[in-house]
Amino acid sequence: MESLDWTGMAKTYSVDVQTPDSASTANALFSGFKTTWSTAGVTAKVDFRQNCESFPEEEKSWQNEINEGKSDESVAESILVKAKKQGKKTALVTSTRLTHATPSAVYAHYSDRWHEKSGDDDFCPSIARQLVSNARFFDIIFGGGMKNIGPELDRLSSPHKVISTKEELMTLNKTESYLGIFADGHLPYKTDRDPESDPSLVEMTIAALKNFESHEDGYVMIVEGGRIDHGHHANQAHKALEEFVEFDDTIETVLKHVNLDETLVIVTADHSHSFTITGYGARNSSVFGDATISMKYSEKYDPRYPGSFTKIQYAQSKAKEELKYNQPQEVTHDKDYLFPGSVSKRDVDHGADDVPVYASGPMSHLLVGTYEQSYIFTVMMFSLCLEEFESAPHCQ
Repeated sequence: MESLDWTGMAKTYSVDVQTPDSASTANALFSGFKTTWSTAGVTAKVDFRQNCESFPEEEKSWQNEINEGKSDESVAESILVKAKKQGKKTALVTSTRLTHATPSAVYAHYSDRWHEKSGDDDFCPSIARQLVSNARFFDIIFGGGMKNIGPELDRLSSPHKVISTKEELMTLNKTESYLGIFADGHLPYKTDRDPESDPSLVEMTIAALKNFESHEDGYVMIVEGGRIDHGHHANQAHKALEEFVEFDDTIETVLKHVNLDETLVIVTADHSHSFTITGYGARNSSVFGDATISMKYSEKYDPRYPGSFTKIQYAQSKAKEELKYNQPQEVTHDKDYLFPGSVSKRDVDHGADDVPVYASGPMSHLLVGTYEQSYIFTVMMFSLCLEEFESAPHCQ
């Protein structure tokens, strides 16, 4: 990704919180609206509600509009839906459940990102149900989440062919649309994957790209390496970093398949994590090892010195207190090792940092500097000549 031509920084905070969740940041990226925590596919007029039945009457109108297939000023439409309406091919590819926060913001509209699966007497349609009802806006949909989506598949009215195996993924027909669901939940981490049966992010992405090669009106594709985030949430830095390497491999593969004279490529994160590498580790030493230089001076001058500690640290960790220090190298280099943190917590929170944006291709120079995360959506709309930008000089 660092080979891309232009670099910027995006501000990730939500309307109501300093440190955002993945749904609100996905909404900013893909729909152009900063919104409230844990909501997506909507504007900031909609507040987070865990139970749709708890909506005050004056707030129910936007949800009724969604139920009726209409739209109002509280509903935010994603870049993929807008592009599809203008005749472009569209693809959504993720290593997470397709009903998870980031991908769901591309097609669903909700006040509660955790309402992934339908329940009895739902007032609000579940995210899984909205995926099936809105599948017509996507030519390719690849990810996991069969446990949520499976019960809804009898409602699928679009002509998508549903596939679930790597073998099927490798033999796509370019004239068909596909809904590929390759795991019951999230796809396995790279460190745990069976390469014979579990598709990688690279394989899903290239399969989608090849499906679009002959389409003259262009395409828009969103690819998420979502399990990077999950590894960090669990203090499993080995898994997070291996997922990041695969994400970077996916970028390299994409760049070999596209023409940057006519394709805008943007690489970014939806948010940061409270992950850091500290302790003055020696160059060319394992990032998963101990902070040797820092330990040397701490042991000599700091009476509070607790013993050896790893370079990788989190602000929060579910690792047991007694396992924070003096762990042998074979333990810290295990793929399932839980790296320590300063605050004991079951699930690691995101960070509030600005995140880098890398870009190449048409209009990529507009992504230099520091800007609101929602600005990235504006650049994509401008590059694609959609809606208010269709008469821009470069679109003629």
